[in-house]
Amino acid sequence: MKVQHQVVISAPVELVFNFAANYENDPRWRSEVQEMHYTSRGPVSVGTPVVETSRVLGIQLETTTVVTEYEVNRRVTSSSISGPVPVVVSRDFEAVSGGTRFTYTLEGDVSGVLVFRLSKPLLVRWYQRQLEGYLRTLKKRLEATPALTSVTIRPAVAADQAEIKALVRMARINPRNLDWRRFLVAEDRGRVVGIRQVKVHENGTREVASGMVLPEYRRRNISADLMGAVLERESGPLYLMCDAKWSRYYERFGFHRVRPYGLPADFRREYRIGRTVTTLLSIFARRRVRIIPMKRAGTNADSCSRDR
Repeated sequence: MKVQHQVVISAPVELVFNFAANYENDPRWRSEVQEMHYTSRGPVSVGTPVVETSRVLGIQLETTTVVTEYEVNRRVTSSSISGPVPVVVSRDFEAVSGGTRFTYTLEGDVSGVLVFRLSKPLLVRWYQRQLEGYLRTLKKRLEATPALTSVTIRPAVAADQAEIKALVRMARINPRNLDWRRFLVAEDRGRVVGIRQVKVHENGTREVASGMVLPEYRRRNISADLMGAVLERESGPLYLMCDAKWSRYYERFGFHRVRPYGLPADFRREYRIGRTVTTLLSIFARRRVRIIPMKRAGTNADSCSRDR
């Protein structure tokens, strides 16, 4: 079977591609997708595997696909390598007057699933309607979100100090060492909507810290853009500490978990303080937070780190 639909989105092709070519965003606009995630480190490219968990006509499906074409701002194609229904999905992006023409094409062989084979005409009509709805959702989301069209990443200036402190207080993260000179900020029409800094500790150890994005601007890749901008400026080893549940997120940027005894002395002290504080807060909040340290090697030692 084959279904296809296209829509013109009033946003630059770079921004539409950044969102719609990232499969991990699919649950936000494809309603049958429950989860979708990459299973390998490094930048997305031909050969990158993706696992999709979805529910179609009441049937739970888990499908592993692999990227077979990847051309920035133009096309992404993936083909299934496991799952009950072999599928090939193409996403095409074209800059046109007024924005970006986005075309989604799915081709699948449903002969291996009896209920799908018997209901193929119904399935084609159902998925065509679904696809049209998905693209309406995608268009509405991208066109209605200022963060996708007007946010820029820049070094902080002295005038940002008050907003940096306010965001840190809002996030309830470590309020020490908030020197605006070490921060990058995400700005939307004069308003600071996200922050990230690199702290320099006593012996020179550099720590990525103070990551925060305003709630209404989340799930827009702003945090990832801030991290990418940080990594572009840093060539040596970097450390961070985070809740263990976020470790896989940071692995995409080349960070990996390390044992506390292997940390530099100045950062090890910070880690111990952070772990003690979060343990106490966990007791009062009745929510377990397990802080772990992570490290990213310098660019000379880790040329395969992810920046997206």
